Amino acid sequence: MTDTETVWFERKPRPIEARQFTPTTREEAEKLAEWCGGEFCWYVMEPSNKDNWWISLRPSYTQARYGDWVARDEGGQFIAVSAAKIAADYNRRSS
Repeated sequence: MTDTETVWFERKPRPIEARQFTPTTREEAEKLAEWCGGEFCWYVMEPSNKDNWWISLRPSYTQARYGDWVARDEGGQFIAVSAAKIAADYNRRSS
C-alpha cells in the first residue's frame, strides 16, 4: 500500500444498551441516574425546566442532557450519546 492509496472502512456493528433521558418527573430522572451509577443534577434557579436537567456520568463526569441517550459501551462504561448520533449510527433491535 502506498501513501496515496485510499482505503475504505466500515464501522463494525456493536450492540449497546441505552435508555433515553426524557423524564417527565424528577423521580424518573433519579431512577435513570441510579441505573447508570450517575448523579441527577439540575440548575437550582429553574428546577422545573427540563432543559436544565442532566445526569453526571461517572467515572468521566460527562453529562447526559435532556433528550440524550445514556448507553453502556462494550467495556461496561456509561456514556452520553446524542439523539442525532444514535439515529445516524445505530439501528434499533429487539432485545
